[in-house]
Amino acid sequence: GQGTESPPSRRQRSIARRKRNRSLKEKNNDMKAQRDHAMSKLVEADAKILELTMETMRLKKLLGATD
Repeated sequence: GQGTESPPSRRQRSIARRKRNRSLKEKNNDMKAQRDHAMSKLVEADAKILELTMETMRLKKLLGATD
């Protein structure tokens, strides 16, 4: 009974703090992975936009040449 009534020991508080910090580090790592994935998708999209823009310009030149 007494153990549950007394405030947590310094060791117990330290363990709890490490557990919280580890949880925050895991969340931070997850968020970094999500950010990196999103940035990768943006880079891919940017490359596709450039590719399609170049193709559009090429096709417009072809159309202009036949007019």
